[in-house]
Amino acid sequence: MVNVVGLGKFSCDVADNFSSNTQYSTYKIDFDLPKSKKSRGLTLHQNPEKIEEKCPSMTYFLKQARGESHFFLEGRDPSSAASLKILEGMDHKKTNVFYIHPEEMDLNGNIGKNENVAFHVLQEYSRSGLFKNLFIFKTDEIERSIGEISLINYYGILKDTISSTVQLVDFFSNTTPVAETRSDDNPTDCIGTYGIVDIEKQQEKLFFPLKEINRKHYYYGINSEKLKSDGSLIKKIRNQVNSLKGEGTIATYSVHETTYEEPQVIVVAKTNKIQERE
Repeated sequence: MVNVVGLGKFSCDVADNFSSNTQYSTYKIDFDLPKSKKSRGLTLHQNPEKIEEKCPSMTYFLKQARGESHFFLEGRDPSSAASLKILEGMDHKKTNVFYIHPEEMDLNGNIGKNENVAFHVLQEYSRSGLFKNLFIFKTDEIERSIGEISLINYYGILKDTISSTVQLVDFFSNTTPVAETRSDDNPTDCIGTYGIVDIEKQQEKLFFPLKEINRKHYYYGINSEKLKSDGSLIKKIRNQVNSLKGEGTIATYSVHETTYEEPQVIVVAKTNKIQERE
């Protein structure tokens, strides 16, 4: 069982997308949410410091959310000011933080100042070992990775893409691959992102323009029939990984049997370097 905690409206909607999967237990925290077994409300204040100060302890609320956890928050949302207070109530050494980085044009005034603090402070805390990993997703980079999106469906598709990609990586990470290469993990490589690979176009599209990447792992989900019939598949995968990995990057892969008609390929990239905005 993996716990999923959403902070703020956008991230609560992402958490909702996990709720139909019995492998996850979801919790939501946002302004004016009712107090219940699975939700807690915050009080909105003009000052971000006040939001953090007045955030109630989440230790009791999250006492069932021990062990492996995903914590989603969006930097544009004022609720992100309470993120460290909420992490105090979680089993943070086993928590992956997913930070949804907004477009720069949204970062004006107090929203921009609050986001700037969250963006950098979370990276520093991840490098100090406060939590397991920090994965940064940027909304416009996700948009580029999936192509044109109609405006009426824009945010719904972004949220669906985030939740489905994370769930797919979780699934692959917890199933035995039919083939794989591995290297020893470096715990200092704790800042990262996910991405989608187009196996036909030989293109990789990361959800954040991560700089100085040290490691990449490629998860290949391949239809069982193709695994049986394509004798050159493993050679194609090796060649693709070598062509995409980038100079100075350690790249590994795992191949997983699926029932999907089309190949599903996800990359997880990681570094130990603090990221700055372009």
